[in-house]
Amino acid sequence: MLPPELIQQFREVALERIARIEEAWTQVLVKLDDELSKVLHREVHTLKGESRVVGFTDVNLITHKLEDLLEVARNRGYAVGDDFDLAVTMVFGFLGMLVRKKAGTQNSIDLPGFIRQIDAVLKRHDRGRTRLGSVPPALRVVATPRVSSALRETLGTAAVNAFLEFAV
Repeated sequence: MLPPELIQQFREVALERIARIEEAWTQVLVKLDDELSKVLHREVHTLKGESRVVGFTDVNLITHKLEDLLEVARNRGYAVGDDFDLAVTMVFGFLGMLVRKKAGTQNSIDLPGFIRQIDAVLKRHDRGRTRLGSVPPALRVVATPRVSSALRETLGTAAVNAFLEFAV
């Protein structure tokens, strides 16, 4: 078992890292920048490794899925649809909740269900396609998450509601 001070330090650093990842994601959607893309992927990879080292297996699992989502986005030049963007944004929210979760507290997050939903998003946006046909990144306006009924079906109403409750 790791000392509580080390766990607390991981939590603080991880939350800062998640904020940097989220900011980089928002920026790369607006204007494609190779250096920013590298920072985004490097930060996620580092969070994945750090979470594994300190035993936050749930955070590690979600960061693996985030890497998959980001790879699909990179292959598309970050021209992704609203549903894909919302899935990535939900991952940020879930990561924050999992990092903040205290050891021994009951987890009301359906992690396996959330992973299945992210896998469904990944499957729908298979890696063979080059662009989603959405608005080019330079013309996008960043807005608060909107949840379509199709996305609610894909991600599950409970997962979307939990995220929106957390995000507010």
